[in-house]
Amino acid sequence: GDPRVLLDGGEHPVCMLRDDVLPFRKASGQYSAIVDEGTERLGLAFAALPPGPIFVRSVVPGGWADNAGVLPGDELSEIAGQPVTDVPAEGFDERLRATRPLELSFFRAEDSGLFYVGEEAEVVVLDTGQWLPCTVFALGPKPGLCSIRLHAGGLERKAVRLQYLRPAVGRRAREAAEKVAEDEQEQDEGLLGSFQSGELAEVVVLDTGHWLPCRVVGAGGTPGTWTIRLLSVDHEQASVEERHLRRMPDHAKDEDHE
Repeated sequence: GDPRVLLDGGEHPVCMLRDDVLPFRKASGQYSAIVDEGTERLGLAFAALPPGPIFVRSVVPGGWADNAGVLPGDELSEIAGQPVTDVPAEGFDERLRATRPLELSFFRAEDSGLFYVGEEAEVVVLDTGQWLPCTVFALGPKPGLCSIRLHAGGLERKAVRLQYLRPAVGRRAREAAEKVAEDEQEQDEGLLGSFQSGELAEVVVLDTGHWLPCRVVGAGGTPGTWTIRLLSVDHEQASVEERHLRRMPDHAKDEDHE
């Protein structure tokens, strides 16, 4: 039977859920669906053939793809575990029709529901996979749709699915940098942070990357700095920036640093 989902306390066939009612959407990322024996048609159309990107151009209501939750804008990534980039264009259609059961893997871009009016974005050309810069100038008229204006030529397109959009390069780069910073902070958690007078720590030698044991004497003369006493170089004192310090690991504290 048709796949079913629980909504508002009742079960509903997935194929009955339309974009203008309550769309059935998988989370962003990779997902797979099995084409079972007896399924003759997939109920979808692709925008191009391999070896280029294979985006879903349209989905037939009530067909296999619709029931499996495939949406226009999703990208076919693998056929039976084989990347579509390795599938020859000559045998592409035949393989989709003749092989059963058949596992198809798709990729859905990150949910783009956070676009706002006036934001710079990029829209995909389905038959080439090329991303073109554009500006979002209106949201709607239905959930999951917006209107864009292409930077090249000023062409306007209305009712564009958000699945076809991604953040502009600047936003993606900024988000990537923020993610790297968050990962580094989590990795260093427990070693970095504010220090206390008398605490054992380690200071980095900038030209070699080595960490030397030291003891924090107190706050430095300027914000963000600390006065330290090196434990391995004649007890010399120095003022260093906090970012060049880290807490001494527990295993190192067992050594004699006096």
